[in-house]
Amino acid sequence: MTASTAAAVGTPSSRLQLVAGGFVALVENVTAAWLGGSDLARDELQRLLLASAVVLVPELPEPASSAVAAIARANARGGD
Repeated sequence: MTASTAAAVGTPSSRLQLVAGGFVALVENVTAAWLGGSDLARDELQRLLLASAVVLVPELPEPASSAVAAIARANARGGD
């Protein structure tokens, strides 16, 4: 994180850094499997990753927390 970014948004907590790192690892591994020939359809992959993003919500500050929650809810309803 750059100094200007940290000044603008604050330093993320250790928990957020850990949870975000785990989410990024999930995205990387699932995407690599999909690109490697997994039988998971692209729309299923997208739904899985968006649904998994909800783990970040408790750790995010506003307005990011509400935005991620809204995306996860829309994803659960099928994108309404």
